Amino acid sequence: MTNQKTEAESEAASDPASGTASEAEPNAGKDQLIESIYRIALEPQTYDNFMGHWDEYISQRLGALEDLQNTQDTMDTAGRHPEIASHFDIASRLLEQMEHKAPEMSEPQQVGTSEPQMLVDGTGSIVWSNSAATKAFKLSKTSTIAEFDLPSNQLEGLRAMAASLGGPVNHMAPVVLKLVSGESDRPFYLYARVLPEQHNEDIILISKVTPDWPDDMPALLTDAFGFSASEVDICALIADGQGAAQIAEQRDSALSTVRTQIKRIMAKSSCSTQPELVRLLHSIMRVAEKSARHRTPMGIALDRRLYINLPDRVMPVEQFGDPNGAPVIFFHGMLDNNMMPPAMQVLLQENKIRLLSPVRPWFGTAAGSDVAMKDALDRFALDVLCMMEQLQLREPVLLGHMAGTVYAFATANAAPSGTFKGLVSVSGGVPITSLSQFSTMSTRQRLVAYTARFTPKMLSFVLRAGISQMESGGDQKFMHSLFESSPDDWALIADSKIRSSVLAGYHFAVEQGHKAFEIDSHQVVNDWTHQVDGNDVRIKVIHGRTDPVVNAASVEGFFAQRGNRADVTVIENCGQLVLHKHPEIVVDAVKQLIG
Repeated sequence: MTNQKTEAESEAASDPASGTASEAEPNAGKDQLIESIYRIALEPQTYDNFMGHWDEYISQRLGALEDLQNTQDTMDTAGRHPEIASHFDIASRLLEQMEHKAPEMSEPQQVGTSEPQMLVDGTGSIVWSNSAATKAFKLSKTSTIAEFDLPSNQLEGLRAMAASLGGPVNHMAPVVLKLVSGESDRPFYLYARVLPEQHNEDIILISKVTPDWPDDMPALLTDAFGFSASEVDICALIADGQGAAQIAEQRDSALSTVRTQIKRIMAKSSCSTQPELVRLLHSIMRVAEKSARHRTPMGIALDRRLYINLPDRVMPVEQFGDPNGAPVIFFHGMLDNNMMPPAMQVLLQENKIRLLSPVRPWFGTAAGSDVAMKDALDRFALDVLCMMEQLQLREPVLLGHMAGTVYAFATANAAPSGTFKGLVSVSGGVPITSLSQFSTMSTRQRLVAYTARFTPKMLSFVLRAGISQMESGGDQKFMHSLFESSPDDWALIADSKIRSSVLAGYHFAVEQGHKAFEIDSHQVVNDWTHQVDGNDVRIKVIHGRTDPVVNAASVEGFFAQRGNRADVTVIENCGQLVLHKHPEIVVDAVKQLIG
């Protein structure tokens, strides 16, 4: 890595107010951050490693935040604080520059996958390799593909792929490679594919041939064989070709423990040998993949879907409950979908409630919108009012879930008094009026919130990296980072059906990339008090005491200032997943507003 200072760092070093003197800012931490940024492109499972470096980098520049945690300074005042402003500006400009700069060859760190991975340029030179590839194939900084012990047809295919880089359009099919390690006779089955325009040029990625672990596998294995969550995780590693010793090392478990777990898995699945278990797992994976290909988008039956014609797009709307029941408009959150848990669907039907859930732009398969981010909140409120007119809905209840709560309030604020019977907020947020509110969030949520609020130019990169982790099979890590500080939620997702539902919500949010999450992040990390106080709609708030994102005390404090207009219910021994754990409390609140 280069040790040259960026222009932004030089400016900071000469500015005493910035607090970033060169002697207080070791290049090592910066270089580790930069290295982790590029490593994500090849090893998405290192997202946590990147977030750790990013957290450390900006935390070093946030000492002033600690002094503000217990003050009543507004976000605007804090935003003008010279130390905070300069630190975040420096970090943003530095990373914006580095995101487009090609990584130099460096000693690989011992993070990420244990399987070989390499980058090859148009000359056939290996410009980057991870530690597994470097060790297995005895690579150096001057190694080329000509050194590979490959069958002639595979080597020629790889050379042709390298020669094709930089062309106007690259349609080269992946090339399967059989490489023998210099340390043993065990062959590695790898494949090479072109990654277009990586760091301003096309490049070839060589990585292991690994089948994807379908999202439905945990539920299928749990339902069929009664596997625990830990046993499902071990099955995923077995299907990937890993042995007991490798699994023990990766899970930081004793080898004897892993062997006992494998024996238990084989007994439950009635497999007499491990190859038989591998064949069974791969067969089930094909079933899961085929089921996913034929599934209706977002897993919703077509007869439950409506389409609303808007000026700039067609908005899908999902329906649940009694089609002739009292209308309720559901606003889905930022990381959940608009599918109702089965217990909730039963309650809606029994209580004669018609729930309609409009899908915001960029979520699921919904069409995007060119509306500016700052106008997205008010524009969606108008879209909902248009839906109400087309469907002739009269005095519905608004039901906001998680980040969807701000959209529910914006909709109430956009309509005349008396349009709605009331608003229910479930696990919703509150306006960010003080920096101290960030301190109560879980580590991952706080870091994303900091990024969205102070360095929005970096947000898209952070979100794309998180999406890449999920797409590469990092769902469990992603969930753990969200719920690690909420044992009540973590215990709840041990249920395979709830876990699958939660994961489906994550994928619904990022099905078209990071755009939907980016827009919602902008809304929730700012002060939207005017959306709450600009109307007189009745409010019922339902919140879990151990919610890892929005502190229950901050919810109680904010709505207490709204007097008798708001009624807050805090559920003990409950986190963010209120809708899954206590749907009856949500439906009861809706019924009270319906009257």
